[in-house]
Amino acid sequence: MKKSKVILSVFVIGLVTLISACNSGDKNKEDDNTENQEQKFESVEIGQQEWMLLNLDTDTFANGDLIPEAKTEAEWQEAKANKKAAWCFYNNKSSNAEKYGRLYNWYAVSDERGLAPKGWHVPTDKEIKKLLEYLGNENEAFVELVEDGDSGFKALYSGWRRGTGAFADETKFCSFWTTTENGEYGAWSLDIDKGNRNAVIGYSRKEFGLSVRCIKD
Repeated sequence: MKKSKVILSVFVIGLVTLISACNSGDKNKEDDNTENQEQKFESVEIGQQEWMLLNLDTDTFANGDLIPEAKTEAEWQEAKANKKAAWCFYNNKSSNAEKYGRLYNWYAVSDERGLAPKGWHVPTDKEIKKLLEYLGNENEAFVELVEDGDSGFKALYSGWRRGTGAFADETKFCSFWTTTENGEYGAWSLDIDKGNRNAVIGYSRKEFGLSVRCIKD
């Protein structure tokens, strides 16, 4: 069993909209939507890495520009066709945000305006591989990363969104983007599969809607 340490971090947000991240019910937040607020949140150290505990839940880039929401299947497909950033709630229900955060296509992840708050970033495939190697084989890593795992990562089965705009696999599967491309149409992701009880580096198409988990710079 790998040791982890939950810590409380502090940073200042100069945006009108709160930027948060990662997957836990222990979200500590004060005075949302206030300029220059100090935001407190929990993160966890796993090996030599520090991860946020809530999935990303923002509708703005780091510079304050709005990220378009794609509610309908047609809007999601239009973002795919134009290779434009988009986000959504799972099943388009805002009530899912507190539990799961938001789902983003890869064009939001790779946008030069930045998706993560200052001092953090969306991980590369190498950083995900380092996490998995620290936790053991793909089955051991699965046990450590899920909600009741000892690592403290607390991944929830938040599902994902297909390129068609259909939602899939809530309570069964979750996937987290990396910034690393895999060819013209895809990128690498961390895939956690309840049925196969494994956590692996997987291939996802750029138009998919996946969760985002941030790592400390």
